[in-house]
Amino acid sequence: RQEREEKMADAAVNNKVMIDDYLSKTKTLDSGLKMYMINEGEGPKPKQGDEVMILYEGYFVDGKIFDTNNPEVAKENGVFIQQREDAGMYGPMKMTVSPDASMIQGFKDALANLKVGDKAFFYIPSHLAYGERGTRGIAPNTDLTFVLEMTSMAE
Repeated sequence: RQEREEKMADAAVNNKVMIDDYLSKTKTLDSGLKMYMINEGEGPKPKQGDEVMILYEGYFVDGKIFDTNNPEVAKENGVFIQQREDAGMYGPMKMTVSPDASMIQGFKDALANLKVGDKAFFYIPSHLAYGERGTRGIAPNTDLTFVLEMTSMAE
């Protein structure tokens, strides 16, 4: 347990450096979402209503990870859960590119700015995330950061 906590603390320090670096390179979109393209993809740009496959890493601005569906990132951050792996819950997740999708506004805006193969960093201000209400494990008025990779169009 102590080893896991040390791994998580070390990872948070490294993640904070990454976040600060990416933040210094972001451009602010009209919605207030901040974006930095890590790797530009070669694939198609999804249209509204298209389903895509997404790898995500979610971090608080202090570098602590709060969720990821990338098993390598989970292992690096000391948050890998074998039961989640056994249930097939790691790996790209199907999401719909739509203003009506049931996800936070910042995530919808982020997806709308990606094409297949893109990997990008997003800074989501609290009002585009969970706002004043917060959610399980995320305090009210918390800004979030994500690294999103659109791996493919969904089958």
